[in-house]
Amino acid sequence: MSAWNGANLNHVKEPVLEALARYKFRGITCSIDGITNETYAAYRRTGNVERVFENIRKINANKRRWKTRYPKLRWQMIAFGHNAHEVAPARALAAELGMEFFLKASWDPNYSPVEAQGPTAPTAVPDPARADAPASSPGAQPAQGEDLTRTYSACSSGSSRRSTSTASCSRAA
Repeated sequence: MSAWNGANLNHVKEPVLEALARYKFRGITCSIDGITNETYAAYRRTGNVERVFENIRKINANKRRWKTRYPKLRWQMIAFGHNAHEVAPARALAAELGMEFFLKASWDPNYSPVEAQGPTAPTAVPDPARADAPASSPGAQPAQGEDLTRTYSACSSGSSRRSTSTASCSRAA
């Protein structure tokens, strides 16, 4: 069993967190759209990102206790104008927590659009492997729900071939 569609992990009881590891629940996508409560709560109303991180740490502790690699944890972050500055630190924290990182475009391009944050905002970059890939222009709005994981530079590691600078965390030109 898995929950790849997204869970917020704000309200989970201790026995459930243990059972996820004990019974080898296969995977969970955690919807985390910021690393500070201020940014996180801008979209996840009444949410508490610190509680989410604590629950992830408890899941990881239970994985060690039950000697299992399950559940696999994926951090899904929706790119918005109000959280673009937290993408690189979120990617680093995801790695620290043993999570895969997945960045995607907002379902509503009119809600806090990413281009509002200037050159550090994630924008759509065409995949040259796709024949139908559209030409991209700076500041172009990504398609709804688009996977931006490869598009946005991996600033925390500095290893992304699309990154122009590990310090500026900007999109490659």
